[in-house]
Amino acid sequence: MLNKSKLFLALITLGASKILLAAEGPVTTLNTIVLTAQSDELGSELLGKSLNVSNQFIDTSKL
Repeated sequence: MLNKSKLFLALITLGASKILLAAEGPVTTLNTIVLTAQSDELGSELLGKSLNVSNQFIDTSKL
């Protein structure tokens, strides 16, 4: 039996910044995203902001 591999992509938009997360392997679900601020100023910038996360699964077993 073939092991189906899935590619997980998540695009996080924070203001004008975009972060792309990618993972390949067996079917994976990203339940939690943790952002760690490198400074108190950045941390206060992130407080109260909403993150727009869109994700999709792409079957890579036939690529």
